[in-house]
Amino acid sequence: MATGPVAAHRLPVHELLRSRPGPRVRGEDDVAEVARTMLTSRETAVPVVGGDGRLLGLVTAWHCVELVAGARDRDRRREPPTSQDAGDVPRDRG
Repeated sequence: MATGPVAAHRLPVHELLRSRPGPRVRGEDDVAEVARTMLTSRETAVPVVGGDGRLLGLVTAWHCVELVAGARDRDRRREPPTSQDAGDVPRDRG
């Protein structure tokens, strides 16, 4: 019978997570809270659980980066470019 990491691949995810203590986030947590949890625990992925503690999924650091970058891209498309966006220094006309 396999042991160690190989054996872990044969367990259902919910059993693996139950046996491993560690941080968890809730489905309603925002990206900032998830990122703080990852930073303080030094984990690059954390399970997402519902209010009843049931596993909903897994969120990774990469997911957080994608969400932040996507939000920034959406904001840029909505706002007209400014001279500061182009790297110009605003001048005092006074």
